[in-house]
Amino acid sequence: YLMTYVQEKFNKKATWYEDEPEYMNWALYELFRDSKYIMESKRQIDRKSKMIKSIRSEKYLSYTMQRKILESFNKMKNS
Repeated sequence: YLMTYVQEKFNKKATWYEDEPEYMNWALYELFRDSKYIMESKRQIDRKSKMIKSIRSEKYLSYTMQRKILESFNKMKNS
């Protein structure tokens, strides 16, 4: 799944990871299981969430990728 996801992103835009660092860190965490990646991904989500208004923040956090990242973070935290 992750390889397909990354390949699709690279096909669409060669520098996608510069705009979406939380996704790249999540993918690295899923591949290598190093907690520093998921912690950075969570930090990026928190930073973006604080920058937008509360109504939009809830919508932002409900997006599929943000939920996957938060689920991975919570699993790591609880293990």
